[in-house]
Amino acid sequence: MKRIYLAVIFLIFTIAAAFFELYIVFNPAKESIRLIEQATELCRNDQTSEAVEICHEVSDLWTKSNPTINMFIQHEKTVEISSDIKEMTFCLENGEEFDFLLTAEKLKEDLKTIMDNELPHISNIL
Repeated sequence: MKRIYLAVIFLIFTIAAAFFELYIVFNPAKESIRLIEQATELCRNDQTSEAVEICHEVSDLWTKSNPTINMFIQHEKTVEISSDIKEMTFCLENGEEFDFLLTAEKLKEDLKTIMDNELPHISNIL
């Protein structure tokens, strides 16, 4: 009977760790996507100064959450996202709106890919 209790405790701990990991990855990714969409809309409305401020918010958010996300995601993916955020901000600051929009879309797709990869699917487990 002790083995069953120990197995149940281990199962509960494992499920709690999985939900914690999803929380750690999903919150910054969803917030970043929301901010990027907001910056994209501002850029299309010729409000580039406000869009630059939002890009800096995305950069600050990602910089703050990056150490904990690195525990759960491959380091190459987080580095790629960080460089895309910097490139997105740089393009907007230099008036390259088309390049900004391309980089923003690529960044949103990368963030969505990370979120999809972290969801427990049979293909992710096997």
